[in-house]
Amino acid sequence: MDSVRGKILPPSDGVKVEKGGKKKEVTMSRIVLNEIENQYGELVDEEFLVYQGKGRWDYYYLQCYSSSDLGLGTCQCVSHSPYRLSKTIGVKEMKEFLEEKPSLISQLSDEEKEYIKSYNESIVTRILNDLLVAIDLSSVEELEKCISSCYKIDVNPLPRLREVLKELGYSNVEVMYAIAQEYVLPPEPEKEGEIIIVVWHYVEDNEVSIEVIE
Repeated sequence: MDSVRGKILPPSDGVKVEKGGKKKEVTMSRIVLNEIENQYGELVDEEFLVYQGKGRWDYYYLQCYSSSDLGLGTCQCVSHSPYRLSKTIGVKEMKEFLEEKPSLISQLSDEEKEYIKSYNESIVTRILNDLLVAIDLSSVEELEKCISSCYKIDVNPLPRLREVLKELGYSNVEVMYAIAQEYVLPPEPEKEGEIIIVVWHYVEDNEVSIEVIE
């Protein structure tokens, strides 16, 4: 085992994780959020972030608390990895992490600090305005583009989307969120005239596709 910053890692100097259903390894350029102590009294990452560039971070958590690689037990993690991707976050959520734990700033690269510094709430306002225009034009393609843009800057547009639809008189329209990588069977409309808009979210790149069920 190699030890880096007091953390126990597999011999490859990387951490074995699961992302999008596939096993891979990530390097040590990560931000540690929480740690636990293994059976040898050494610190092991329990939650951490891996920077993906352009103000995006993958959030991983420890899913196997018996991993032999991490000195936690006897599990060889053959059918799974010790860590699993939970979600991808943007600058807004990263700022919240830093407000709760200012000490994390010391783990950031210059590029990460620059993205956090340049985050501008006015961008959010502009994209949400574009969202309203897309609804007014009844353009699925424009709506997909606007929702995707929101996710890429860590803004959830769906609550506002639901509000606007009701304001515009579309009381028969329901908006459903689903992660595209996970198989979910969309519900059938329960009432006559009901329309369901399914927003399929591709978490890895924050693109979306919209399915309209009538």
